[in-house]
This record gives sequence, structure tokens and C-alpha cells, in this order.
Amino acid sequence: MNVWKYCNGNSRKVNNILELLLEQAGERKSGPLVIAAAGAGGKTSLLWRLAQEARALGIRTVLGTTTHMLLPERASVLDGDAGRAAEILERDGFVCIGTPCPDWKKKEGQDRQLPPGMQGGAVKCQKAPEPLRELLKERAELILEEADGSRRLPSKFPREDEPVLSEDTDILLAVMGLSSLGKTVKDAFQRYELYPGGIQEQEAIRPEHLAEALRSGYVARVPQLHRSVTVIPVLNQADTPALISQAEAILDLAAQEAPYGLITHLLPEECRDR
Repeated sequence: MNVWKYCNGNSRKVNNILELLLEQAGERKSGPLVIAAAGAGGKTSLLWRLAQEARALGIRTVLGTTTHMLLPERASVLDGDAGRAAEILERDGFVCIGTPCPDWKKKEGQDRQLPPGMQGGAVKCQKAPEPLRELLKERAELILEEADGSRRLPSKFPREDEPVLSEDTDILLAVMGLSSLGKTVKDAFQRYELYPGGIQEQEAIRPEHLAEALRSGYVARVPQLHRSVTVIPVLNQADTPALISQAEAILDLAAQEAPYGLITHLLPEECRDR
């Protein structure tokens, strides 16, 4: 993944997203750092990237969801067994937790949505039991959580009850996918009917649409509901210099109330949820 930090009109390429977020969070007195990802167009891949960076830094990490998420059986505790989850976290420094969705049926190709090394046995899960999370919270240094869904569309506007954040969330990464630009609202924008001021389903998605979805849907709104949460907007799918420039223009509009924005480009082997 290529990553640029965008702040005050300037982009700077960075090698490690998690180190940026740790710096943003500052020194902690107790408990793990809790980072949630919401939006559309790459949040799952972003969480897996953070998990990879955390493992490289030796940071004990728990990955889960407050809504729904595809998890790999081989690295997950899906039956609420707190003892086994704690054992895996201690041994491997990383564990996924969740509860299998009762109506889930495996579909062809879903394993490819998981990162390399985790494929083979994808399970769609909902939130793990709270006692399990609380126990692991005492042992983990980092908790990563997916906090809303997008039905695999690259852009969205959140419902009133989204994102679904845990009370101890510190940072929210609000993601939008640049691949939605130029596509019709009906085909690439989830819950477009909630867009402020209205937007027509056959209208082509423009940069200002993504900027407003980020600003009013996440950057300005979430801190009013969760005062301790810092929102960082992320523009993913910046696959060309032209798209990087468009991402910068979007962040100029969307990130005025955020400490900075991120622009990301997934490498081919990372392109799962795009």
C-alpha cells in the first residue's frame, strides 16, 4: 500500500500508517488504542494493513467488528472461548474475534477477500461477545474494529445509527473510494438517499459528493456524538497521479476539521475489498 499524509495543502509519503496514528493518539495512561474504520472502498484492507504493521512492531492486536465482517477461521476465535483467544494473542500477538452470522452461507470467491496467508475458511461474523472483548482488552495493546458496511460499493453516506463505535474508540478512519468518481450514484453510492440536500440516482459522482459525504457524514458529525473520537478521512484507490490530485482537492473540502487526511493506493496483491 502506498500512503500519503495530506495536511495544509501538502502531501508527504509515509511508510507506516500505524506509527502516524500512534503519534496522533499520544501517550496513553492505560488500555489499548482502539481504531475503527468506517465508510466504503477499502476499509477492510486498511484494517488488515494496520494489523500487519502492528505485528511487525510487536504490538499485541485484536481485530473484530461492531457490525459485520469476513474473518478467517485460522486466526479467529468464533465461539467466545476467552481462554483460547487469550492464548492465541499471547502466542501470536494477533487474534480475530467475532460471532458467526446465523444466516451466512459461504459464496465462491469470498476467501479472496482475505489477506495472503489467511485464505481458506472465510466466515462472515458479527460482533464478538462483550465479555470476550473485555478480557482481551486487558491483554491487547491495539484493537481494530470495522464499524459499518457498504455492500462492497466504493462510496456511501451513513445512516443515523452509523458508524457503530465502541465506547472506548479513540480514532475513526473514514474511508471513501475514488473508483466511484464518474460512476452513477445508483451504481456506486450506498444510501445516496440520505445525502444532504439530495442527489439523483442517475447523476455522476463528483469529487464534491465524496467530500460532503466525508465531511457531514463522518468528520464533522462523529465528534459531536463521540467527543473523544478523532476522525481521520481516508481517500483510497488513488491509483494514478490524477486521482491523487483529486483526493487532495476532496480533502481540502472534507478535512478542515480533521488533523490531517490520508491518501492510499493498494498494491495489486492487497486489492481485496478495494
